[in-house]
Amino acid sequence: MSQRAWRTGLLATVLLAVTAAGAAGFDCRKASTAAEHTICANPALNTLDARLSALYTRAEARDKTVAAAQRAWLSGTRDKCAGKECLEKAYAARIEQLRAQAGPCPVTEASLLGGWIPQTPFDFDDFTLTIDDGQRDFNAHLHDSPAAFGTWKLVDCRLDLNDSAGVMNESFEIMALNHDRLKTRSMQDPDTPVLVLRKVPAAK
Repeated sequence: MSQRAWRTGLLATVLLAVTAAGAAGFDCRKASTAAEHTICANPALNTLDARLSALYTRAEARDKTVAAAQRAWLSGTRDKCAGKECLEKAYAARIEQLRAQAGPCPVTEASLLGGWIPQTPFDFDDFTLTIDDGQRDFNAHLHDSPAAFGTWKLVDCRLDLNDSAGVMNESFEIMALNHDRLKTRSMQDPDTPVLVLRKVPAAK
């Protein structure tokens, strides 16, 4: 099997596992309310919930009172919605509230450049982000072998990794950067809601 075929098969397997679990901010296999089942059945609502969850994490880290407000919103607003349109409006409003409370994005493109090693379960053993003549590239390895490569971008405090093979597009909401530790939240995999990455020291 060629290296490209092996890599494509690996990434397809990852995507199948993610699809089974759902991409919302909670594990869709444990959905318990009518609203949660509606969210899990709708890709657009999945994305909104993952976005809201990541913003909530950042906002709650700055202000612990956000937790009580979020619980009230879940039971008093979200779970009272009977359909997709109601949920879309409820999420849009809540996301704007949390965006204001979350504060500015804790990273810049420059602070993301270099190598990163996951400290929590992830698809790859390591990956590197570079910018060369305006081209933003990433390269990832698994078991000491090339596993994926493509482009990346930082948009609205979200790191997007786009595989060149067109098999996998991963998005990570940036939560915090503390020294050499980057805390993110995968918007695809609810089983690993928090991904911690360690920056590889630059060669001297």
